Amino acid sequence: MDDEPDPILTGSLPQTYDTKSISALVAGEAAAPENMPPAEVGNLALREAAALGNANAQFVIATRYLNGEKVGQDYEKAAYWYGKAAVAGNAPAQYRVATMYERGRGVAKDLSAALGWYERAASLGNVRSMHNAAVLASGSELGTPDYKRAFKWFSLAAAHGMKDSQFNLA
Repeated sequence: MDDEPDPILTGSLPQTYDTKSISALVAGEAAAPENMPPAEVGNLALREAAALGNANAQFVIATRYLNGEKVGQDYEKAAYWYGKAAVAGNAPAQYRVATMYERGRGVAKDLSAALGWYERAASLGNVRSMHNAAVLASGSELGTPDYKRAFKWFSLAAAHGMKDSQFNLA
């Protein structure tokens, strides 16, 4: 399910970052932002936006590292950029961070952290996160299953048409 193309990627970025800072950077009037992604990851506007905190740009860069697109595949760098976007409230990035914790890709495997990130993304409406949070909550990998918690997330995902959640509720 994770290997499917992500529908959130549209190829364009909303102008939610500080364009004055970017203009000053381009004109040489400001220092380059820390954590500027390398040139091979994308164009200057994308890299600057990511370095200046644009969560959508960070998500795009993370996805390029995850998929080995334009750069070599690097799970640790993908986790870093997804983490920055996730902390900023990007639900698809929160979902990806959760899957990385669940599978131990780019970060140490940590099912408690995975559940926490799934629930953050789920609370923002990410349906896959609702389902995955329910699966983790109903399983025994984290200790005693929490069926009340699982029911909540399965119900919400099922209401949004997630067939696997509908099946699990039945």
